[in-house]
Amino acid sequence: MLKDLWEKFDKQAFWEAIKLPLRLFVFAVAGFIVDFLIQYFAGIDTQAGKIIFLALTALDKYIHEVNKGKTDEPLEGFKRGLLPF
Repeated sequence: MLKDLWEKFDKQAFWEAIKLPLRLFVFAVAGFIVDFLIQYFAGIDTQAGKIIFLALTALDKYIHEVNKGKTDEPLEGFKRGLLPF
């Protein structure tokens, strides 16, 4: 029964559906880590994590849009953005 469900499961559609949330999660974790390190070592209460998250997300989208217009072929690797997926 499970084998039949697994064979019918569209893995490509699932991967496409979770790519954006995964990208945002990676950027949020990076922002959190930098914010934590600044607070830990400098003792300064900052909003750096939020700013870093927004900057990484904007930079990722910018790289994707710039490379999308250069070719008709599907984008691969880091041409898609900061993350290769």
